[in-house]
Amino acid sequence: MIYTQAIGRISRGTDMRSVKYFFLLAILLLLTVTPLAAQDTSAYETALARIEAVRATNFTTLNLRDLGLQELPPEVGTLTQLEILLLDRNELTVLPPQIGRLRNLRELHLDHNLLTTLPPEIGNLQQLTLLRVHRNQLSSLPDELFTLPNLLEMHLDNNRLLEIPAAIGNMHQIQNLGLADNLFSSVPAEIGQLENLEILWLAINQLTSLPPEIGNLSKLRELYIYRNNIASLPVEFRQLGNLQIIQLNNNPITNVPVHVLEGGAVDIVAYMSGQAQYHLTRMVMAFGICLATLGLVFMTIRHKTNQRKPKRKNGEV
Repeated sequence: MIYTQAIGRISRGTDMRSVKYFFLLAILLLLTVTPLAAQDTSAYETALARIEAVRATNFTTLNLRDLGLQELPPEVGTLTQLEILLLDRNELTVLPPQIGRLRNLRELHLDHNLLTTLPPEIGNLQQLTLLRVHRNQLSSLPDELFTLPNLLEMHLDNNRLLEIPAAIGNMHQIQNLGLADNLFSSVPAEIGQLENLEILWLAINQLTSLPPEIGNLSKLRELYIYRNNIASLPVEFRQLGNLQIIQLNNNPITNVPVHVLEGGAVDIVAYMSGQAQYHLTRMVMAFGICLATLGLVFMTIRHKTNQRKPKRKNGEV
C-alpha cells in the first residue's frame, strides 16, 4: 500500500518528497531481504551494492549475512558511521584491515564463517560492546583484542584455540565470555581479574583443573564447565556467593560428593564453604595440639634440669 501511494505520487510528478520516500523504502528492502537479482550476481557484487546503499543513506546497520561471501570488500571501511555489522553465516577466511576504520561500531557479528585469525586493526574498534566470532577456525587471537575498553560480551566458542592468553585479565569490563568447545588445557590465573564477569563458558575443552583465582569472580552467576577432565573444584568456590547456575557433568570430580554436585550451584558453594570451615577448624586444632606438645616438652626439660642441680648443704653459702 505504501509503495502504491508513493509510485502514484511519483507518476503525477506532484510530490518530490515521495520520490525520496520511495527511494529509502527500496533501500530498506535491499538491506533486509536478499534480492532475487542476487541469484544472477556474485555475493561480492551484492555486498558492494549494499555497502554503497548504506553509505548513500548514512544508515548505521549493514546486513551482509548469509550471502556465501568469501571476501569482504575493503570499501566497508568507508562506512565510518556504522554501528552494527552483520557478517555471520558466510565463508570469510580473513577480514580486511580497513575494518579498523569503523570506530563507531558497537556490534560485530562474525559467527559461522571460516576465519583463522582476526586482524590487529580490531583493536581500533574502541566502541565495540558485542563481538560474536563463534563457529570459526580461530587458532590464535591478536593482543589488540584484549585492549577493547567497552567490550561487554565476547563469544569465541567452537574454534581451535589452544590457550587462553593471560592478557584476558585486562578485560575488566567483560560480563559474558564464551570460550567453550576449544582446545584449552588450562585457565590462566588472570581470569580472576574479570571482576564484572557474570557468565563464563568453558565447557567442552581439555581442562584438568580450575585456578583458585576463580573465587575472585564475585559477580559470576552462570558457569559452564561440562565435558572436561576436572578432578576437583578449588575450595575458593565458597566465595562465589552469586552463583546460580553451574553445569559440570562429565567431569571426574572426586572432592565433592555426587549428591552435592547434583544439587546445583547453591549446594556446591555451601559444601565448599563447609569444607573450608572444616579445614580451618582442623588447622586450629592442629596448631593447638602443637602448642600443647611444645609446652609439655618444655616443662619436661625444665623438670629434668631442676633434678640435676646439686642440693645445697645447710650452712653452705
